[in-house]
Amino acid sequence: MKKLIILMAVLGLFIVGLVSAFTATINTPSTGGTITAASKLNVSVGEWGDNASIRCALMASSPSTANSSTSLIFNTTNATTVTDSVNVTFSANIVLEDSNDYTFTATCYNGTDSTATDSADAASVTSVIVSRTTPTAPTTTHTTDTVFDDVTTKTLTYTVVDATTTGCRIAFLDDGAGPRFTGTNTFAMTYSGTSCTYVVTKAAIPDMTYNVYVQASDGVDTAVSAKGVFRIETMAGGGTDDDVNWSVGLEYMSKSTKQLLLFILILGGGYFLFFNKKKK
Repeated sequence: MKKLIILMAVLGLFIVGLVSAFTATINTPSTGGTITAASKLNVSVGEWGDNASIRCALMASSPSTANSSTSLIFNTTNATTVTDSVNVTFSANIVLEDSNDYTFTATCYNGTDSTATDSADAASVTSVIVSRTTPTAPTTTHTTDTVFDDVTTKTLTYTVVDATTTGCRIAFLDDGAGPRFTGTNTFAMTYSGTSCTYVVTKAAIPDMTYNVYVQASDGVDTAVSAKGVFRIETMAGGGTDDDVNWSVGLEYMSKSTKQLLLFILILGGGYFLFFNKKKK
């Protein structure tokens, strides 16, 4: 009798092993793929015996969006019994913010409900891009010619729409320069809720008046603020609007410019000494 019980237990484990050998497959979206409005989402498990239907649940999460928790995209039964797959349209009633770092996870069940023990192994795809909206351009209440330093007024604040923003960058540009958000004097801002902020620190950029632009991004699309004209002044007695403070400006000169200045100083010194000696 004991042998029979052991044999039945082993057989049961074997059957469970066969059942769990099935694996759900997320066909759309794919890893690194992009889904937009009206895209088709598809999950399948291949042939699953003689069962009439399957039920699949698809979840998604992104660490960059306002809602960083896992969202249920659908939990539904397949429409046909031949393909053993579930198709759902990515419609507007599925609430999912834009981002470029989504992970989608799917689990399927051999039956019409999610309580069945006959389930397929979970599947996942990563780095999925969701692109259905465009960020709103950042705005600010800072007035023209506001002075920012690293003691009193040191934080630049811009307002963004939380649901369409995952990050911001700020650019401090010379007069006449158009918006750009890479290279010299461009920085990542701190994004939280409906605000993007940048804290001015001593000598981060030369003291002077700048055209300031802020770019909001959802990881796919971007929007740029109107131009702000602000002054940065973190060094004592820091220059005029048209003259960068030397103590900071020298730090930002190229190596060739510094070498040229040194050559001119040496040449001028030599010229002065030579002609001054001749006069004597």
